[in-house]
Amino acid sequence: MNPPCLTGGSRPPWGGDQSGRIDGYAASVFCSVKMLQDELQCLFESAGFGCKIYPGQKPRSYENMLYFLGDKDEMLSDLKWGGQNQHPHIESKGIASALVAEHLKNWMPHQVSRVDHALDLRASGLFDRMLALLRDQEWCSQRRVSLGFDGDWATPDAGRTLYIGAKKSAIRVRIYEKGLKYAA
Repeated sequence: MNPPCLTGGSRPPWGGDQSGRIDGYAASVFCSVKMLQDELQCLFESAGFGCKIYPGQKPRSYENMLYFLGDKDEMLSDLKWGGQNQHPHIESKGIASALVAEHLKNWMPHQVSRVDHALDLRASGLFDRMLALLRDQEWCSQRRVSLGFDGDWATPDAGRTLYIGAKKSAIRVRIYEKGLKYAA
């Protein structure tokens, strides 16, 4: 049996390497809503995901939202627009994120608001070793790093999450034991 895996999201079907992968991408895109909707639909279909589009509930600070789902009803992206926002905003998490990020980077002017990067690591006791290093108060205080804890710390087999950096920081790291749910 493999040891639990520290992971940051779903692994794309085309693989991944030890440098990690984009697992979330959000951006305001400088084009019309119709153009972006058509681009996303074409992108997802040409990548083999299929594409079903459904209206979503009115999100905070936007007037409209669409959900883009794959053939297996997996969430690919959402598209928000209107309200106090001048440009449409796309958010993609998981399997389609790298595809969306690459397409926008190469073909559409946009302003990134969030990027999630995932790196899966496997080693017995890795989470506890990383935790011991980060709990060193001197190390954290010298670097002005804040730590946050989430999950079930009383029952470590249920999975724990460690946050490095404040919620409002430009960069925040989340380490969690997602692989524990697959280890049994």
